[in-house]
Amino acid sequence: MFSKKLFFVFILFLTAINTSFAQGFDYASVDKFSDDLNLAISENRLLTNNLQINRTKSPIAGGIYSEDIYFYYAIDNGRVVLKKIISSINYASRVIYTDFLFDDAGNLIKCSYNQDATRDMYDLSVKRIRTYYLTRQLKYVNSNGDTFNEATFTTEHVQAGIDGMARGEKYKALFDAIYKVQEIPKK
Repeated sequence: MFSKKLFFVFILFLTAINTSFAQGFDYASVDKFSDDLNLAISENRLLTNNLQINRTKSPIAGGIYSEDIYFYYAIDNGRVVLKKIISSINYASRVIYTDFLFDDAGNLIKCSYNQDATRDMYDLSVKRIRTYYLTRQLKYVNSNGDTFNEATFTTEHVQAGIDGMARGEKYKALFDAIYKVQEIPKK
């Protein structure tokens, strides 16, 4: 019963945050948008802020932990537009990689999560990435490329989606705070 309520709340939340998407918005266009942003990042066409947390890798939470967070953004007609956030967490002997993609209105539209990127560096045939598309309908693609929609979600899918969205929104709030600190006061 609890998982049904959680699922229902999750679907309502998605509906509330995604009302601005156009009818024709599809997953292929999100992936193309992401690929275009990755190209812009590789060509240094976006502005970047980088935050390092626990750079000395002191023991925190029972293990060795550090995190690098990259915020990629543009300034369009004086308006700051967050495009992508990439988080790379080194925890003990593994690397946790998360990629958050935002549309031009600042809505989180895609969250990709790799719980152990360390192994993938050495074995490219192994894919452990979970991707959640947060468009008009939530879609989840697991590490094997299998696709799930809300009707087939397990409690784990729902909770992972909620956690990913919450982290993305927290990182976005962090970016907003950092940008306000660096903003040049207007005379």
